[in-house]
Amino acid sequence: MNKLTPRKATLLSLALVVAASLTACGQGGSGEADAKPEMKTIGISTIVSHPDLDTLIQGIQDGLKQEGLTEGKDIKVEVQNAQGNIALATTIAQKFAADKVDVIVGVSTPSSLAAVKATENSSIPVIFTGVSADPAAAGLAKPGNEPLGRLVTGVYTPDTTVDQLELFGQLSPDVKKLGFLFNPGEANSVQARTLVDAAAQTHGWSLVDATVTSSNDISAAMNSLVGRVDAVILPQDNTVLTGLPAILKIATENKLPVYSSDTSSVKEGTVATVATNTYEQGVQTAAMLAKILKGTSANDIAPEPAGKVATWVNTTAAENMGVTVPANILETAEIAK
Repeated sequence: MNKLTPRKATLLSLALVVAASLTACGQGGSGEADAKPEMKTIGISTIVSHPDLDTLIQGIQDGLKQEGLTEGKDIKVEVQNAQGNIALATTIAQKFAADKVDVIVGVSTPSSLAAVKATENSSIPVIFTGVSADPAAAGLAKPGNEPLGRLVTGVYTPDTTVDQLELFGQLSPDVKKLGFLFNPGEANSVQARTLVDAAAQTHGWSLVDATVTSSNDISAAMNSLVGRVDAVILPQDNTVLTGLPAILKIATENKLPVYSSDTSSVKEGTVATVATNTYEQGVQTAAMLAKILKGTSANDIAPEPAGKVATWVNTTAAENMGVTVPANILETAEIAK
């Protein structure tokens, strides 16, 4: 075997050092290339489960997929339900803040307000959705629905009260008294009552209130309107909408038309509404959420009204509640059966 000369030994040692360095660099480069971006966490808080809010959340989840954000890969989504309890909504928001989630989405006015309160001393953005036509009045935006200035923005439901009552008058032309079923503890419902009352007066109708404080009151409140009113309108009241099946049962048994302020309730069995598509509002919320996750400040995104307004009619519900829908309305309406 040939012996290595000192010069050859030195050259071999240098070669081994260079090779080792190149290998290490290659491994480091590969590690950086293979490194996964940090998964973002989204906390979604809803005040309660009912068709309108459930549809909205589904729209958010589907919209995130459309934005190219895959759950378990790019994002982690945690949905919490306060079961109609304001104190629990506060606890959920505080837990999200303590966990330092990347964004909190408040679904409904109460959940959004809880999120804003819980994050007042943090840099966690809050997106509200499923809230009334005037988020400024609820404390979620500045007057004129400008950003609140502390990483809060969102999507709100535009006011279509006047158009709704125009439609209801065409479908129930003999209306003189309109029942209004709501929880006076929900700020959005109190605001809705003011708007409905003003619009009803232009038609010469009087508004008859039936109030509830929990879902346990709904059947009794609805029964109290039977024989006293010619039709009933339901606002986007989170307490009331949890009892929608009971309301529709009483309405059908008594041929008492029930109209709603949201499209999901029409699909569930109210007669009609003029409103934005709840599911599409969720998709719109997801698009805003994606912008924030990708680096846009919530302060640079103005609150947006939910998109296209349309007339929705449930023809089966109309028949069951004794309502004849004119052909001209059927020609242009979104039909739920």
